[in-house]
Amino acid sequence: MKCLDGLCVIMALAALSLNADWRVGDCEYRLALPTNADSERAVFFVDFNDVERQTGKTASTESFRLFSETGAALPFSLDYRYGAETPGKRFVGDRWRPLGDKSPVFERKLRRLGYLSFEKRPGEGIHYLYFNVSGDSGALVPSANPRLRPWWIDVVADPTAHKDGKPGLYRCPQGGWNISREGVELNRPEGGTILTEPGALNVDSRAADRRVVFYLQLRMDKAVPGANVFYLPLPNAYPGTRDAVAWWVGGFSPGLWEELSVEGKVARGFNGLEPGARATFSLAGPCAMTELHVQFPPEERSIGECVEFDSDVFYVGDKIKISFLNAKGLALLRTPLVLSAKTPHEFNVKGERLSGDKMVTLTAELHKDGTGKLVSITSGEIAPGRKWAGEISLNGVAPGKYVLRMEAADFHEEVPIRVEAYPFEEFK
Repeated sequence: MKCLDGLCVIMALAALSLNADWRVGDCEYRLALPTNADSERAVFFVDFNDVERQTGKTASTESFRLFSETGAALPFSLDYRYGAETPGKRFVGDRWRPLGDKSPVFERKLRRLGYLSFEKRPGEGIHYLYFNVSGDSGALVPSANPRLRPWWIDVVADPTAHKDGKPGLYRCPQGGWNISREGVELNRPEGGTILTEPGALNVDSRAADRRVVFYLQLRMDKAVPGANVFYLPLPNAYPGTRDAVAWWVGGFSPGLWEELSVEGKVARGFNGLEPGARATFSLAGPCAMTELHVQFPPEERSIGECVEFDSDVFYVGDKIKISFLNAKGLALLRTPLVLSAKTPHEFNVKGERLSGDKMVTLTAELHKDGTGKLVSITSGEIAPGRKWAGEISLNGVAPGKYVLRMEAADFHEEVPIRVEAYPFEEFK
């Protein structure tokens, strides 16, 4: 397929979505999920907040039905992404200091449902998720299937500490604690330390050199002056502290369930947990904790900055320099997803696709703002681990307002994995 404009791949997917049979008559919406034909498992992050913005209602998990391109019904796992959309973290000199995030649970800021995992049909390049929307904001709920999701989605054996019948995975050496419907409860006025027992964290050498996201829900039962301290026994990839997650946090409102999240990175040479290694929760007062989750997500992108574009004003004769890095390894790559309505109507929904080590085609197009007329185009093919550089010259381009559109697509399947648009104005 030759791209005559930056929308060609998305339009192709849209056409495929419209032409495919509508297989679930009682579902109003269908999301097209482009998959790698040569992979066994597909993992997406679907921005269901964007689905709600587009449709005005919440996607209902109860209605979810997943089909391959040829109509085979498939099971799936729907799981949370933990952590803030923009995690708090900073360097102090050459030392890494994790800055976690804390928020009331009812605000739902630190976890979002959206990881969709399934075993795809061999040789099929697109799958479809059918669903309905609801006026009930609680209609979108997890549908976890550990057999279908990748290991890094969650490595905690008993996240809630009470639903799975495994009370032996937590303990408090000082006593004064119990496991209840609330989770782990610490009843000591002066607080104490909760430890995980071996088997609580299923972490091996695959966690090396990966991001790690810690998540916990905590309710402090009274105001205390001290801080709570959380450690995970994972070596830090950065200088500053021994542990990849080592966080001191206070300022809790008594009786209020709050969610906590902090992100770090594991050292490259990590070879699995040492015998007897435990997560440590030093708690400053009586409290309850539940929903402990540890996630090792891939990098959020494996693609470097698209364009050296430090101004929105150019002059005739200028050159816009473009550079693009296609890094090695798996990453969650931004992927526009086509959402079709039965009416029919179509939207573009924000999403990400687990991919990597793929040849990428980069296309840069200059369009006249308002008319969309294509003025100039350049493109290149980039192997994993390689960088491409190019430019678009503004010689002979009339002054006015323009949009530079960048699209990176999977070289073999022509599926978009990143789309950016940069508006600017050119003067004489």
